Amino acid sequence: CECIEISQERMVGRWVPALASPSVISRIEEAIGVLLEEDSVSPTCAKLEFSVPRYQSSSGANNAKMTATFRTDKSDKLSKIRGNAMSSDSRTVEVKLSDFQGNDISAPFCVLKAEGRTVYDYMVIVTSQGPCNKAVLLVRDSEAFFDGDNSELIAYFKYMINRKMLEPLQAVSFSNDCSAN
Repeated sequence: CECIEISQERMVGRWVPALASPSVISRIEEAIGVLLEEDSVSPTCAKLEFSVPRYQSSSGANNAKMTATFRTDKSDKLSKIRGNAMSSDSRTVEVKLSDFQGNDISAPFCVLKAEGRTVYDYMVIVTSQGPCNKAVLLVRDSEAFFDGDNSELIAYFKYMINRKMLEPLQAVSFSNDCSAN
């Protein structure tokens, strides 16, 4: 992966998935189904929230608390999973969450592209293990993002997809932060 150097401080706050490779959307839906112990569940909203990272001298890593929140078509109840996002090299982030049964879930990712002056407005992330061609575009607010000028990002996606460096992306149907439902 050609991951960029990132700042966890600029990741602080709320994120929603706006675009993703179809296989990533399927994996998210599968993972939520496994977490809830239900078959064929569809998320209706999803968000990630990262707190301010703290440097841990024992591990030499920045560690930020994080929460993944989602709701499904089977329930009006919001589900939350808490964990940590650690980075020791400013290029990869290891997300460690605990599921509802206390089992650990590990999801390493890296950022291919990010933009924003003081905080990131968007991040294109991929898993940092295995092929780096399955991406998710995380944004702060999907409506504001899609209404804005994204010509530079569109050109980037066209370039990456045409060269088979990324799978084609599609809109994420559950791209809202769960506050409107």
